Amino acid sequence: MARQRHERLRADRACPRDPLDAEIVCLLLERRRQQITGQVRVNALDATHSRLLPYLLRHFFLVLKLPRDKALDVNLPAIVQLDSLPPVIEPEERYSRKALRQLRRALSTISPSIAYHLEGIARDLSMTPVELEQLVEFHIKPCEATVGLVDATIEEIVIELRAKLVEDRKALADLLQLGRISPKELQDVVFDIEQQAEEARQVVLERAEIDLTGAAAAAKNKKVAISEHIWCRSIIYTPSGTIRVGGRILEKSNAVLRKYYELVDHHQESDHFLRVTFRDEDEAMLLPSSGAPQDKLLQGSVAKALKDGISFAGRKFEFLACVSLRQPIRASADLASCAQLSQSGLRDRMVWFVAPWQDEDKHGTARTINADFIRKRFGVFDKISHQPAKLGARYSQGFTSSHATETLDYIQIGAIPDIVEKDKNGVETTNHTDGAGTMSLKVRDQVWQALQKSGFRRNVDGAPPTVVQFCLGGSQGVLAVDNRLEGAQVKLRPSQDKFQGLPKVGDGGFSLNVSDAFTRPGLLPLHRPLISALDDLGISTETFIRYQKLAVDALAPSELETLKGALNVLHRFAFGGATRFKSLVGSLASLSDIVDSILHEEPFLRGALDVIRTRSLRDLKERARIPVPASYVLVGVPDEDRALKADQVYACLRFPEKPDELVYLEGRVLVTRSPSVDPGDLRILNAVGKLPEHLEGKLRMAGLENCIVLPTVGDRGLASMMGGGALQTSTVPRLELDRPATIHDVADCFLNYLTNDTTGIIATTHLIIADKSPKHGFDPVCRKRLEQLATGEGLASPWLRSDVD
Repeated sequence: MARQRHERLRADRACPRDPLDAEIVCLLLERRRQQITGQVRVNALDATHSRLLPYLLRHFFLVLKLPRDKALDVNLPAIVQLDSLPPVIEPEERYSRKALRQLRRALSTISPSIAYHLEGIARDLSMTPVELEQLVEFHIKPCEATVGLVDATIEEIVIELRAKLVEDRKALADLLQLGRISPKELQDVVFDIEQQAEEARQVVLERAEIDLTGAAAAAKNKKVAISEHIWCRSIIYTPSGTIRVGGRILEKSNAVLRKYYELVDHHQESDHFLRVTFRDEDEAMLLPSSGAPQDKLLQGSVAKALKDGISFAGRKFEFLACVSLRQPIRASADLASCAQLSQSGLRDRMVWFVAPWQDEDKHGTARTINADFIRKRFGVFDKISHQPAKLGARYSQGFTSSHATETLDYIQIGAIPDIVEKDKNGVETTNHTDGAGTMSLKVRDQVWQALQKSGFRRNVDGAPPTVVQFCLGGSQGVLAVDNRLEGAQVKLRPSQDKFQGLPKVGDGGFSLNVSDAFTRPGLLPLHRPLISALDDLGISTETFIRYQKLAVDALAPSELETLKGALNVLHRFAFGGATRFKSLVGSLASLSDIVDSILHEEPFLRGALDVIRTRSLRDLKERARIPVPASYVLVGVPDEDRALKADQVYACLRFPEKPDELVYLEGRVLVTRSPSVDPGDLRILNAVGKLPEHLEGKLRMAGLENCIVLPTVGDRGLASMMGGGALQTSTVPRLELDRPATIHDVADCFLNYLTNDTTGIIATTHLIIADKSPKHGFDPVCRKRLEQLATGEGLASPWLRSDVD
């Protein structure tokens, strides 16, 4: 025992104590009982390892000298001695503090858009920091100074150079694997950086046919036009601090980035924004670990990045806001703050960072544009200043992808009250118009014209939409056409007011940013949770099998032999819309001189249809994604005239294939909302069909298309009965501080989400139990899981945690 204690003491002394508070994993193996008493994931072993980790492999040997246990002495065969492989060790000087510091200094002197790709070359290990510094000093800077190329062209050159370096590295790896080159010869390979850079430059200049006589230099000082699309640059950040640089992606712009399109030092202000995705080391989703706690792991990496910033491309990037996904239509207001934050893009673990830059205001006074300055321009958040989760959700609101349409003055924006129900004490019990406002026909026409000019592609030749999803200052939700409004007017309700937005600098108006216009009905397929809920209500299994067989038959190879059949498959399974492949097939089908054999003769069409068929069959098998005829996804709007009864709805549909025909839903219909988990999320209602002629001119719903009009009468709003249960706001705890929340508090909410998000586990557990239990979804355990989902339990909240049995 004394010897064992001595060995443990010597092992403890051998473990370095890192000043960065990195934890050391000690596996204590008992002599008789092989028991692991501690297993903790760490960011790095020590400070040196933390600095070099982004440039090192993840595999290394640990040699442990433990006291010999005689109990293990058994008759074992002789150990085969393997030939040792001499390791290829890179000298540390190549990645020393001095080399990395000089590289950061060099990258800080060039455009962030160019530095982004050069940092990617360093992270790819295609070039050393010293080589990259020489590339910047002797190629990048002279290229801009002497030739007069704009930064966009230099960025293309760097992208081409990076691609060539990656290809060369892969080619050498293949030669090494085939044995045509030895590790020693591989180590001696020297890349001619000057030649590589010149080849990349020539490729880009020939491709772009750039005039070097002065046209590029003239364009250099030209003001950049505001575009509806931006080059989004993103990175992946792992718990070890490793940064993986992908590439730039052309994406739809948003209300925040559209404010920063001016030129600063020959590049756009929007180039300083960076989208960061937090992933595990294998780029898998960061999820709560059941085997080893990762609170301290994330505190040492994710929390440090959010609160202290990320050093990247020669700059310090600051946490700005969470990435915003499109908010659910008519989302009920009785969700916890943590749930509201989770709907703002945290499910993908994405956030926005920004690198500060210098600017001048309209008076010529110098100022620094940083994350805090940008957030202050969002608006005033006094009403929610003590609620960090909701504050983070409001920050992300401005990053919703949208189109800038009309600029409205104060006099064009009016207010109307919400249609609510109150109890005998005057306390509001339900809100029928949560998140829904109105707009005049003139505003609708102006918005539609602006959308067509800004690149909105969906049904641009069809009838204009009657409902749009929008953000206007600090308000958001949907706007439905009100034919009683005259001129250019917009009417907003208190439930749409999220914070006090600030007017645009200069004209003092508010920009109407439209994130979607509902020009056609969507298709609603079945899925596993919806099938489970329908099964609880008594729908037979044979019914689902019948629809599944119809879907499989529709994907038969014979159905894809003709252009018309292929178009029907694309429409039925909702494929090819975003990539415009469906539009391509439709255009080919409309041409009289194009025959069906082109689907077999053209490799691209043949391969694309094979992929679509395989993917659709896989979705049928794994996700039970079964298309159902005459089932639609529609945006919900309230009945402004309160003409519908509590069990009635109205829906008028216009399809792009038949723009001159209107389809009215009539009779009994099944209405649900996403997510559909509980049988109570489904309601059987009566669709009133086409309105009588004497009411068409009186009721405002008569002018609405491609939406479902919900009743605004009854003790409880219909939307609140589905997807939210009977839970009200007062029963859900919210985190409210005794002081104004800071961006660090928002970062803590994000970190809590990464640590405690078990919503997927809860939903899957509910589905499994509902499938196995004789009581189906009415099993008490299922009811408990639904209660956890409804209350936001298991989401990003330090006051709500879920222990899943």
